[in-house]
Amino acid sequence: MNAMLLQPGIELMSKTSSTTCFIRRSLLLRIRHPLPTLSRRSGCIFHRTCFAPVATTAVSVAGSTRRVQRDWHVLPDGTKLEVLRQICDVEAGLSTPPLLMLHGAGHAAWCYKENFMPYFADRGYDTYAVSFRCQGSSDRQSSAKSAGTLASHSEDIQHFISTLPRPPVILAHSFGGLIAQRYVLGSKHSVLCADRASTAGLVLLGSAPPYGNGSLVGRTFRRRPLFSIRLTWGFITRSYARSMPLFRDMFMSSDIPDKDLQRYYQLLQTNMSPVQLVDFRELNKHELPLQRPGPAFSIPVLALCGDQDVVVDLEAAEETAAHFGQGSAIELKGMAHDLMLDTRWQQAASTILEWLHGLEETL
Repeated sequence: MNAMLLQPGIELMSKTSSTTCFIRRSLLLRIRHPLPTLSRRSGCIFHRTCFAPVATTAVSVAGSTRRVQRDWHVLPDGTKLEVLRQICDVEAGLSTPPLLMLHGAGHAAWCYKENFMPYFADRGYDTYAVSFRCQGSSDRQSSAKSAGTLASHSEDIQHFISTLPRPPVILAHSFGGLIAQRYVLGSKHSVLCADRASTAGLVLLGSAPPYGNGSLVGRTFRRRPLFSIRLTWGFITRSYARSMPLFRDMFMSSDIPDKDLQRYYQLLQTNMSPVQLVDFRELNKHELPLQRPGPAFSIPVLALCGDQDVVVDLEAAEETAAHFGQGSAIELKGMAHDLMLDTRWQQAASTILEWLHGLEETL
């Protein structure tokens, strides 16, 4: 597969206009390039694409939409989930799919509030970020061994999606990506399975692959055995919440500005739940691998990863795309695991935006 260099879209934005959200379509100037060379494996298209580093101050995302608001979604059992929402002020949001953002282990809805929610709301998308049960500010049961299973979290997400005005595109990070995959695929023991009538698309951000992390951990160990042990221990003990250098090494690029690193680390410590998102040992025993999609599956899938990601590599993203048959895997240059927070988060956001534009043409 040939690597190809693309430049992020350039946007002209009026800071004084009250209809900034319309600029997304009417004043968006894109530098278009020929499509990358495509490699097909089992019907799956892989885009091995890299992005050049850009200045993090290249695009302003502030000021044209309503502020982020916190709501609560009440599940059938009475549990309340934390929901952050940022709605576009004008009618552009009525013609685009809402974006539902799901966090990974150790994180919560806050990780999308920093960058992704204002970025996409400014470009005409209603945005929602949900904290899974027992995570973030969602209701917690301190005696619980884990917050839930892939199946139970999927049911919670299905219940929330049923309240949205239109089928959303789901953006899901890390182990949240595994939950999102379980939601759209269902299981042989469950009728729960999404289609395009309920879910417009799925974007996976450094997501755990549908087979679990076994082969991924093995590859990491062969490349960097000592760091692999440190990484695995960090996840098991969640020691990254007690060490800012480890937090940076696991989730961020080495050049992230100190002020951003300190702020994200404090937010993680403040919002981190003592309850694990899932029981990882039980997960591997009973819920993995995920089933393959059926012949009627039609939800578009995009799998992103960073070339500096020490948790999920390109091969894992390609495995995930291949599992869905029609997915695309894209590697972003100069990016680590937390694509929505890292130094060059705008590269991930602009890649998703371009993909959304193509998706909307099919809706």
